[in-house]
Amino acid sequence: MALATQGLISYEVAIAVLFGANVGTTATGWIAAIGGTADAKRTALSHTLSNLLGSIALIWFFPLFVKLGQALFPKWGVAETVIVSGHEVKAFTHMMAPIAVTDTIFAICRGIIFFPFVKPFCRLVERIVPQPADEKPHLSALHFGARLSPVIACDQALLEVDFMKRSNLELLDCSRKVISGATEDDDGPEKHIVHREDILDNVQKEVTEFLGSIMSKRLARDVAERAQRLLRLTDELESVSDECATVLKVVKRLRKQGQKMSEQSVALLLDVHDKVASFAADVTPLIRSPRIAFDLESLQKRSSELHAFIRECRRIQLGRVGPEDPGSSVRVLGELDIINAYERIRAYYLNCAETLAGGKR
Repeated sequence: MALATQGLISYEVAIAVLFGANVGTTATGWIAAIGGTADAKRTALSHTLSNLLGSIALIWFFPLFVKLGQALFPKWGVAETVIVSGHEVKAFTHMMAPIAVTDTIFAICRGIIFFPFVKPFCRLVERIVPQPADEKPHLSALHFGARLSPVIACDQALLEVDFMKRSNLELLDCSRKVISGATEDDDGPEKHIVHREDILDNVQKEVTEFLGSIMSKRLARDVAERAQRLLRLTDELESVSDECATVLKVVKRLRKQGQKMSEQSVALLLDVHDKVASFAADVTPLIRSPRIAFDLESLQKRSSELHAFIRECRRIQLGRVGPEDPGSSVRVLGELDIINAYERIRAYYLNCAETLAGGKR
């Protein structure tokens, strides 16, 4: 547009340059895909092919594009006198608008042409760039292979930590349904626990690798502390998802053995769950950046009270083993496993709070 405005190239040449630029600018996608996954390379290839094929298809309508721009902006070829650095020069000031509109129309037409062929086009790209059998997909928020500043890298890792903390609250809700027996008719929560726990294992592993590569460099003290804090939070939050999976495994084991928890036991376990889940819900909002001030001593006191409550529940459950019920020991041991899982969840969230307060590394 700058060259056309100065009269160095004609309007027709400017439109031809647009057609070529739409293909040339796809090189930036390939640069971004260097060191990326197969999906990243497929995206770059899709961008290149769609622009290239679209330009080839629409080149036959090149005269129409030129006439359309001229018709919409009749003053496109009118030269006006403008003052530049105290000198009078001729400039085609009306040339920029038709070039911009023509580029927009070209992009819309290219999209219309390719829209009906999206699925076969995707299959073609997948055949050209196959998925390696040993490739593990990376997390969307972590830009592996990109030269990022440590601060931006920590921001990206925080996005995954946010996903983990939200997921854990969902898993705790699903665990409550498992204990209450609601999943016997609807196994959706059970499937969600299994699926999401597997995802969080992968998140924890990738964030650890990602931050590990960042921490291998020389970092400012505050950035290094932030990276260490994120590593610790990732580990604690992943452990919470493991314990939710443990609750599910115990319930399914008891179910398989034909053991049914009594109403008193279910009520006690749900009470333990509700108190631990409430503690988790209060700690979760603290996991953010920038950090916010909070009363750590109050959380520690509350955690100690919760620990004492869980110990008392464990004692009550042990008292329910009786000689009149031969299967009671098996059932109670399973129920104790669930209580112990919630005790560990309590500890993990306390560790998160202490980490945020700077008390753990």
